[in-house]
Amino acid sequence: MLTRKTIPPKGVLHVSLNEPMFGLERFEPSQSLSPFIEHYWAVIWDHQPRVLRETVPHPSVHLVFEPSQSQLHGIHLKRFSRWIEGSGRVLGVKFRPGGFRPFYQKDVRFLTNTIVSPLAVFGPAIAQLETIIADMSSADAAFDRIDSFLTQIGPNATEELELANRIVQVISTNRSITRVEMISENFGIGLRTLQRLFLGYVGVSPKWVIQRFRLIEAAERMRDTSQQMDFAMLALELGYSDQSHLIRDFKVMVGMTPAQYRRSLNT
Repeated sequence: MLTRKTIPPKGVLHVSLNEPMFGLERFEPSQSLSPFIEHYWAVIWDHQPRVLRETVPHPSVHLVFEPSQSQLHGIHLKRFSRWIEGSGRVLGVKFRPGGFRPFYQKDVRFLTNTIVSPLAVFGPAIAQLETIIADMSSADAAFDRIDSFLTQIGPNATEELELANRIVQVISTNRSITRVEMISENFGIGLRTLQRLFLGYVGVSPKWVIQRFRLIEAAERMRDTSQQMDFAMLALELGYSDQSHLIRDFKVMVGMTPAQYRRSLNT
């Protein structure tokens, strides 16, 4: 049986810190798949009035299971939006940055900003898996079956995969990294080699990853509506050259300025 993941998710929009992440369950992968998969996730809703759910997507590929409409999502360059209504369940696999390459065996950049059928990568066996897990009432039992399926494929954790994942991890936690040149210097990798590594394994450029994690962090900081928000200081802490740069990037991703978004959480 897989272990539940307790670390709160990041990047969920329009939900303040005091609101629950309704219907969300997450599980850790088995140890053999941990180099490739960040976690399994499920969103379950029952008699839900029509509501829009949005996220700032991470630099990860997702394998999403729904009866007769399973999909493979490359990295979304814009925010991900979906209307939830009535009753339903979606099960997903969130691959680590670079973690899908061993399953895909091609540059992951070909999947970026696209949605394709899982059949194109996994063949007819994935359709059989979809049918089997659709009849399972519990998400954790379904994820056990998915985990076994992916384990049997036997992905190989290469040095390039481990390097790409390590670099992304540093970018996600170290706010002092604001330029691609800093990654190149810290890891002793040429800029061209770094670009090829990211496009081949992650699917996007290192510059894009830096910008995306800054926006995810900005959205997370705003969720705590009990605290006053200094947007100029926030821009400085996240490595933006000025507040207007933060406002511009945030509005492109979220659809409103940081101040407008903050007010929407309060209401």
